[in-house]
Amino acid sequence: MRVSVLAEILQGIAVIADVRVWLAVAAGVFVGAIAGALPGVTTTTAMAMLAPFSFYLPATIGIPFLLGLFKGGVWGGSITAILLNLPGTNASIATCFDGYPLAQKGQARKAIDLALYASVTGETLSELVVLFIMGPLSMIALKFGPPELLGLVVLALSLVGASSGTHPVKGLASALIGLVLATIGVDPLGGAQRFTFGSIDLRSGLSFISVMIGLFCLPELIDVFRSSLFQRSADKRRQVLVTVERKGLSWAEYVRCLPAMLRGTVLGLVIGIIPALSQVVAALLGYGIEKRLSRHPQDFGQGALEGVAAPEAANNAVNGGAMVPMLTFGIPGDLVTAVLLGAFMANNLKPGPTLIRDNPVIMYGLLLTMVLGNFVLLGIGKVFTNVFIKAVQLPMKYLVPGISVLMVVGSFAVNNNLFDVWVMIVCGFLGYLLKKHGFPIPPMLITFLLGYRLEMYLSQTMLLGNGSLGIIAGRPIALITLVSAVVIALWSALRPVVQSRSQGRA
Repeated sequence: MRVSVLAEILQGIAVIADVRVWLAVAAGVFVGAIAGALPGVTTTTAMAMLAPFSFYLPATIGIPFLLGLFKGGVWGGSITAILLNLPGTNASIATCFDGYPLAQKGQARKAIDLALYASVTGETLSELVVLFIMGPLSMIALKFGPPELLGLVVLALSLVGASSGTHPVKGLASALIGLVLATIGVDPLGGAQRFTFGSIDLRSGLSFISVMIGLFCLPELIDVFRSSLFQRSADKRRQVLVTVERKGLSWAEYVRCLPAMLRGTVLGLVIGIIPALSQVVAALLGYGIEKRLSRHPQDFGQGALEGVAAPEAANNAVNGGAMVPMLTFGIPGDLVTAVLLGAFMANNLKPGPTLIRDNPVIMYGLLLTMVLGNFVLLGIGKVFTNVFIKAVQLPMKYLVPGISVLMVVGSFAVNNNLFDVWVMIVCGFLGYLLKKHGFPIPPMLITFLLGYRLEMYLSQTMLLGNGSLGIIAGRPIALITLVSAVVIALWSALRPVVQSRSQGRA
């Protein structure tokens, strides 16, 4: 019989008692903040490049490093948004609306402090909720069989495709490409070779790390070379002072913004739990709701403090919520949890219904690390703010060669195989072409990662049904999720047609 959730949480303290854990978190926060603050270097790019190196570390050190990297990256993106009106990460788009006007008024330090406090507040509260509900949720998840898990995976795939940008059909097509890439290799059940074309290297399938680095890092570098990012960034950097005024956010101003942070936290937590809804959605919704509820909506866009507090709390609160589907069902809700899922699997920790049951100490230790890591972010953010501000002024022409080297080394290091480097390059050009024509990349990576689970749950369901999927008709949860997935996919495909017809009639 399992001990209580509180007892397991207390046992998890043993994991965070290791000083190496906190050094890993601090290193991740520091590197992530610099990556987020650099225009053109996204947090996802940094995670994709550095994830392979974390795989060589114990799970209780490598995963905290990645968690710290992301925490620092999201906040670092707000620095660029505030100082340059260029979001360092997609999650910082809404921060530009009022953060940059505050900087123009000479209140950049206040805006940066507020972004830091709102990030720590939102993420800490959401992760505390997840810490205490994860145990009961895992017990519920244990009652799910292959048909229910199959339904959840299919539903997640349809949500990922349908929620991708303004062209859901292209999102679904991108998701389908990811599934095709996932089938390359040997069939895990029958042993048949699929799309290997006689290559020995392809028999084991494509490396997740190589595909991830290729899809996200290489297209960004190509964009840098082909766009005017160098010149635009250089022009704006000339307007940035090496030091920002010392007067930061006061306690009274923090208290005034606290209701906005709490509303953003609740919104971000809910959005994070739903697979495929991203931090961008949470930040934009949080900003819009706060503006609607404000007694002074005319101040928004002119430098309203609440206009920074709400989206920053919301986009960080997503991090805690996104851990729920990833840990309980092995379904990554966004790119970050997709990278973390790869890190878990590299350490022989398989996220899913049995994860917390079989590894309660490690899991609760990592969840505690997420919570307490926010205070590491707070400390590093307060002490090294000027360092991160100076990072904004680094020329991209010096960074691109270093990023290129990390891409090659990261792809090669996983299996010590040059073939993985070629996979990275091919996937990189594929990602660039798809991105250029409006096909979103995230659905492809997530479905590539979920392809194995989809095939496994489908095979197990058919075995339970003696070769038939008719067993689903007698499993209400599986039936509802599958029907919902079909409805979402059909609506995504038909919505552009319906909208065009309605506009034509108007």
